[in-house]
Amino acid sequence: MCAKNDEDSLLTTLMDLLNHRGFIAPTAEIYPSRIAGFYDFGPLGVLLKDNITELWRDIFVREPLEPIVYEISGAIVLPEDVLIASGHAESFDDPVVNCSNPKCDAALRADHLIEDVVERSVESLTIEELNQLIEENDIKCPSCGKDLEPIQNFNLMLDVDVGASHNSQHGYLRPETAQSIFLNYRMVQRSMRAKLPFGIAQIGNSFRNEISPRQGLIRMRAFNQMEIETFVDPQKVDEHPEIEKVKDVKINFIPQKPQIEATKNELPDPDHEEHTIGDLLESGDIINQYLGYYMGKEEEYYSRLGIPHEAIRFRHMTPAETPFYSKGNYDIEINTSVGWKEVVGNAYRTDHDLSTHEEHSNTKLQYHDQPTKRKFTPHVIEPSFGVERTFYSILEHCYREKGHDRDWAWFQFPPEIAPRQVHIYPLSRKDKLTNKAKEVFLMFKKEKIESLYDQRGSIGKRYARADEIGTPYCVTIDYDTVEKEPSMVTIRDRDTTDQVVVPVSEVVDKIKQLVKGEIEFLDAGEKFN
Repeated sequence: MCAKNDEDSLLTTLMDLLNHRGFIAPTAEIYPSRIAGFYDFGPLGVLLKDNITELWRDIFVREPLEPIVYEISGAIVLPEDVLIASGHAESFDDPVVNCSNPKCDAALRADHLIEDVVERSVESLTIEELNQLIEENDIKCPSCGKDLEPIQNFNLMLDVDVGASHNSQHGYLRPETAQSIFLNYRMVQRSMRAKLPFGIAQIGNSFRNEISPRQGLIRMRAFNQMEIETFVDPQKVDEHPEIEKVKDVKINFIPQKPQIEATKNELPDPDHEEHTIGDLLESGDIINQYLGYYMGKEEEYYSRLGIPHEAIRFRHMTPAETPFYSKGNYDIEINTSVGWKEVVGNAYRTDHDLSTHEEHSNTKLQYHDQPTKRKFTPHVIEPSFGVERTFYSILEHCYREKGHDRDWAWFQFPPEIAPRQVHIYPLSRKDKLTNKAKEVFLMFKKEKIESLYDQRGSIGKRYARADEIGTPYCVTIDYDTVEKEPSMVTIRDRDTTDQVVVPVSEVVDKIKQLVKGEIEFLDAGEKFN
């Protein structure tokens, strides 16, 4: 991991760099009236994001033999009745505090403002307790220095009216992807003839009217989630069929008890300790096998994304932070230059969601277990991943500053998630080299390997450009390629800058093996001096 700079300097550096290199851009960037908290993905950002989500599908949707996971794609606009039933319409709030100065009129996220002053988490405190902290610490408006008004709750959902004015329906842009899954539980269970346990997955947009979006991709108003709702027999939440695969996985873990004591005594947040999933299940710190299974697979997922083990921790949320309907919530937090940031929330949601939608829709959502003749409402275990926060965490931990080991800043992405796996370069612009290089480029395109053909500039500058966007391998076509038999090309490794020579007929297979980690680089061919 690269060295972290003070405060927000690395965040600022990266956000500027991502815009410059075509990863992301503020939405409507060319207009002065653009709205904060919205970002567009550029060409390289789309490729990286797609690789992040495809690896997630591999690990959490395609790979498990049991339970089967089905993927859906729900609409982003939901009727008001759905969000009334789920509780979002009434209580999906954040605390907002306004400046008393009418000329300033600043609206601020109260808990964030207080945390910046008292330097500890206040997430679980009530409005009354937050107001007391503002008074005790004499906190003023950071924009103009005037007094602040009392804190109020602010609903984060974005309203939308659908239809012509005389018969329009009131709805909302969905605040999470989970509700679409619960609404489609009956359809999936019936049409797929699904037997418990089974999961429903979804990747898609969610929208929250954040009071004060900040820290780039960390807190946005429109973002992507990758979610799974796993439906299980409540009597079998400790019988995950593949739990043995993760019992020996080691994770960094913060249990509830020391957090509660730290809050009670106003002590610093406790440090994490390393434990295996099996030990945490045995001690009861992880409350069921389904949560334990997902936590073990999440450690694998983030490690493969390039996040080092020491920068990943799991935190058992305190009772004050846990929703009333949940029997247990566990966050994954990743260490960044702006602190530990939540990227995944794991929750044991019990039967709350299906029972609530059954009541409000007057539609039976119970499961009829044929072998036992039991009828019951399934319980739900949910892992919910934030795509943009994951995206940003990868970029921070894979970023290498100028002077780290070369004269330019670069990204050391794991090859399987890099935006492009290979660049193809003719050594010069002479036709016999460029024609052959284009033939090699087409070989990669036919195999659907993300690649780029580039003949502009010196070979050294082209290697630097590839490093700057994290491309792990470059294939160079030189005179030996076109004048000798067998025809040979050179592969350059981004991380070591070593080069090996391989036959043209083998180059695509060699790159595939390297990307999958099946061979070491110097075993791919004869070392080139």
